Amino acid sequence: MSLEEDTHIIENEDEIHVSLPSPDDSNIHLIDMSEFYGTSDTSTNAKVLLILNQDINLPLPFFAQLWNQAELKVCADGGSTRLLHYSEKHRSELMKSSKYLLHNNNKDDNKVNEFVPDYIVGDLDSISETVRSHFLSLGTKIKQQSTTYAHDLTKSISLINLSLNCPKVDIIGSCDDYDGLLHLETKNLDNVKSPKHATVFVLGAIGGRFDQTISAITYVTKLSAEKPQFQFILLNAEYMEFVLLLKKGRNFVHIKKNELFFDGAIATDRVTSDGTIKLRNIGLLPLVNEVVLSTEGLKWDVKNWNSKVGGNVSSSNLVVGDNGLYVESSDYLFVNIEF
Repeated sequence: MSLEEDTHIIENEDEIHVSLPSPDDSNIHLIDMSEFYGTSDTSTNAKVLLILNQDINLPLPFFAQLWNQAELKVCADGGSTRLLHYSEKHRSELMKSSKYLLHNNNKDDNKVNEFVPDYIVGDLDSISETVRSHFLSLGTKIKQQSTTYAHDLTKSISLINLSLNCPKVDIIGSCDDYDGLLHLETKNLDNVKSPKHATVFVLGAIGGRFDQTISAITYVTKLSAEKPQFQFILLNAEYMEFVLLLKKGRNFVHIKKNELFFDGAIATDRVTSDGTIKLRNIGLLPLVNEVVLSTEGLKWDVKNWNSKVGGNVSSSNLVVGDNGLYVESSDYLFVNIEF
C-alpha cells in the first residue's frame, strides 16, 4: 500500500510543535534523553553503564561523557577486556587531557589514565588472568557466576539491582560463585518497598554477531517486565544511536529536535555546510509482538497503525517534533534514534 493510499499515515512538515506532557500525568511513561548528558538526581534515579563483550568503536568524547555521567560502571565478563583495549587505544588522549576521566568511583588516585569499572561479573570465561589481575589492582570488584542457565546480562542486572538498592550487602562475599547473585537479589529485594529507579545504558547489546544482538533484545525485554523500575537504553558499540525499549501504553521521548549532544563535539555529521542541523533518523521496531501504533512528532506520523515484522514497519522515519515525540503502542516496542 502506498503512502497516498494509507489513511493511517500523516506526513508532517520538517518541524512541528509537540507539547510537553504534564508532570502530573501518571499515564505517560517519560524518557528524558537529556539524562544522557545532564546531571541526574541520584537520590531517585541512577545512571548505570553496563558494558557487554563487543568491540567499542565509539568516539572518545562520546564514551567519556557516558562514563562520567554514570554513577555505577559494570562490565559483563569479556566487556572488561574490551574496555581495557579501548583505554589502551586512547591512552595518549587520556594522558593529555583530564576532561575525559573526571573520576573513577573505585580509585582515589586521579592519575589512573584509563577507564576502571566498579564491577566485573559473569562466568569469566572471556577474561584472561592478566586482565583480571590488572583491574583487581585498580580496585575493581570481580564476582564470578559460573551458571550457564543465566545470561551475563541477567547476572549483571542482579548485581546492579543489589548495588543500588542494598548498598550494605556484601555482594562479593555473601553468595556463592555459581548462581548466588540471583538468590541474593531475591532475598534482599523482597524487603525494599521503593526500589531505586535507574537508567541502564547497555553498551554492546547492538552490533556484532546477530544471534548475540537478538539474545540481548530478548533478555532486555524480559528484564524490563520483571524490573519496571529500570529503563533500558541499548547503545550500538559502532554507531551513534540509542535503542529504547518503550513500554505498552503512552510514551513520551523528550529529545529536542535541534539539540546536539556534547555541544556538537561529535555530531558534526548532523551539521550541514550552511550550519543547519539534519533531522534525526528513527525507526519503530515491533520486535516482540505485533503492535498498534499512534505517534506524534514524526515526519510520517501514524494513527492506529498495525505494525509487525513481516508486515508494516516504520523504519527510516525522522524526528520533527520540536520537543520530542509521543508513541502509543499496544505492546513493547523498540525504537532506535540517532544522536
